[in-house]
Amino acid sequence: MKKYIKNIIILIFLSINIFIFIPQIKRSLSKINRLDESINEIDSQIEGISEKILEFDERILDSKIEFYREKIGREKLQMVREGEKIYKEINEQE
Repeated sequence: MKKYIKNIIILIFLSINIFIFIPQIKRSLSKINRLDESINEIDSQIEGISEKILEFDERILDSKIEFYREKIGREKLQMVREGEKIYKEINEQE
């Protein structure tokens, strides 16, 4: 009889643990899947941006005119010369 009660207690304990932890594991797995999808999306964005950078690098190298190189560097790549200070005008409306 004692063995029977002990087995029932163990079975109840295991059942409770299963009902508590299985839903948490499912939620964790679905969260992992969503994060994997986000990572894949960000990787594709990085690849696209890398291709644009290579395209701009080629355009800069192909350009013979220094002015055009500087214009692309400043406008598209947001680059500045070493030691150069950037001032931004702020219009305050009163």
